[in-house]
Amino acid sequence: MQERPIPFSPAMVASLLAGTKTQTRRVLAEAGVACDGVRNGTAYRIGPGGETIALSCPYGAPGDRLRVEGPGAIVLEITSIHAERLGRISVADALAEGVETGDPDARRDPIASYRTLWDSLNLRRGFGWSTDPWVWVIAFRRLF
Repeated sequence: MQERPIPFSPAMVASLLAGTKTQTRRVLAEAGVACDGVRNGTAYRIGPGGETIALSCPYGAPGDRLRVEGPGAIVLEITSIHAERLGRISVADALAEGVETGDPDARRDPIASYRTLWDSLNLRRGFGWSTDPWVWVIAFRRLF
């Protein structure tokens, strides 16, 4: 088991503490991963000889821990990881991402609420919702 640091915005730290955030999505390309595609949740690239090379998530594997950067001690245990296009997010996944369910817009359309959150965090870095990037979907449970 390994433990790695992971940054979260202040709003997402609040969702972690409230117990409403149990997933996070991270862009593959931003982690320095060149992805040629995803099959059955496994990201891959094509090697120089045409072989398919499975990619590992730089945030860890199930059973590993993530230490939330910032004040306080929040430690998460990874329960699953897979890769997919950002736009494939489901309503349940948007809620697991910690969208504010007290917001009337989030109750009507959690995916639209998550889209707004995503763009507020990622648009300036070139990974806006409309680019539909490949993302790691990391599910976790809070240990403390």
